[in-house]
Amino acid sequence: MTLGSDVTNKDVSMIAPLLDYETLFVMNQHVWTVKDNMLIWEASGGRVTFTNGTIRARQCTFRPGSGSPVTNLVLTMADVVCEAKDMYVAAATATHDGGRLRVTNSLTVGDWEIKKNTSRLVLAGNARCDVDNYVKIDGEPNSSAMLDVSGGSNTFPNVYLATTGKGAILGGGGTNRVVAHLYIGRDAGGVGEMTLTNGFWTIGQFAYVGYEGTGTMTISGGEFFGERDVFAIARQPTGKGTLTVSGGMLNMGSGNIWMGGEAGSEAHFILTGDGVVRVRSVYENKVGATSSVLFDGGTLQAALNNAQLVKALDDVQLTANGLVVDTHGHAVSIVPELKNAVGEAGAITKKGAGTLTLSGTRSATGPVSVLEGTLAFNEAVTVQAGVSRIDGTLTLPAATRLTVSSGAALAGTGSVARVTLADGAAFARAKADSATTPLNVSDCAAGSTLTVALSGYVQTDLLASLPLLQVPTASFTKPGAVNVKLNDIPCDAVKATYTEVGGNTVLSVRYMTGTLITVQ
Repeated sequence: MTLGSDVTNKDVSMIAPLLDYETLFVMNQHVWTVKDNMLIWEASGGRVTFTNGTIRARQCTFRPGSGSPVTNLVLTMADVVCEAKDMYVAAATATHDGGRLRVTNSLTVGDWEIKKNTSRLVLAGNARCDVDNYVKIDGEPNSSAMLDVSGGSNTFPNVYLATTGKGAILGGGGTNRVVAHLYIGRDAGGVGEMTLTNGFWTIGQFAYVGYEGTGTMTISGGEFFGERDVFAIARQPTGKGTLTVSGGMLNMGSGNIWMGGEAGSEAHFILTGDGVVRVRSVYENKVGATSSVLFDGGTLQAALNNAQLVKALDDVQLTANGLVVDTHGHAVSIVPELKNAVGEAGAITKKGAGTLTLSGTRSATGPVSVLEGTLAFNEAVTVQAGVSRIDGTLTLPAATRLTVSSGAALAGTGSVARVTLADGAAFARAKADSATTPLNVSDCAAGSTLTVALSGYVQTDLLASLPLLQVPTASFTKPGAVNVKLNDIPCDAVKATYTEVGGNTVLSVRYMTGTLITVQ
């Protein structure tokens, strides 16, 4: 059907009863005004497509009526301006590719009366969607209701994802703003899931993952930005929420992450992969809630100076990838006990300018690294696995030590006050680090055997001495023997040497080319 002029109707009722058949409206930039309802009420896999024009209706209902066969309508609006007070999408896939969707009241995706249906609204290309009152994505428990945003510039007011049923948001692109609140798992019984793989989302007020129901948010790409001070995981007593950041960024600015808003709520947070979370503080909001955090890599970035970056929580576990904190020029602290995840030796890595103070206990047994700035402990530190690289400064309470156990290694070019290198411990240096200066230790006690583990070098790289460790001579208990491994292979041609420099002893390694004997 091709429009040759503007058209006005009181109501429009359409059906799409034939599988894989399409009705195409070529609008030629004309306006189709529907004073009441534009309804597509019967669908059996048929397609309806509008192109290049404007639709104005009080209500757009893309939802099968009572008794109609339901096998999903395929609706496409390509470069169409669609204006309505209310819009409903149920048992249909409605795609807006380009153009504008303007809804002055409510946009609803999903339905409770239609069982086992798939409801999907897709915003693609350079589409622009603006809704004034609310967006609701909710289907009965055996159905699928989804808002799929892959492009465009979109503005939503309050977003209710899964009120009493199921709903999902897939954020794959575009620039998107929620003016007020985002609810994932809004009411008890609701199960909602939001996945962000690309694009940019801004939340004007609060984000709730598991408000009264069950909510899940997974960020693997893009950026989710909170303008206000709260991102809440499991807000109400019945709320259950899980936040996983494996890529992209959750940027709360100077705001906080609440875990467990009320007693009885259950909140979980997983930071892993390449994910970045920028936040003022992460903490349990109310005693009696359940709060757990797993740090498996990623980066927790401090947003504010003199803040407790992680406050009291029920359970904080670290994997071998561990807790990575970028202090970003600030001085911050972490309060809870840091534990090993099951079967793991939990690692701690500090990067960025500034100071991180661990004021709680550390029962994790993995490496402790300071790539930049200062890491301060309030207790002695024992490392039982991995390589602890100190390129910044590691500080300890008076009379306490950093103990590197057998099988673990120390590395770096920074400074640490007191170190014990247990029998069987190692000092590691990688050519890829381009390090040419020693680690400075004010007091070092080594066991009977120390291994120097060099990686990436060839023997001729070591014709000049490579300094590894510098200690005041009076405070250095040298190892009984130093064994050198080059790329995990014992190398007798590379020898450990000691040099006295200004009251300090420097442990270095050097390739010994041998002695030439001439016989006459």
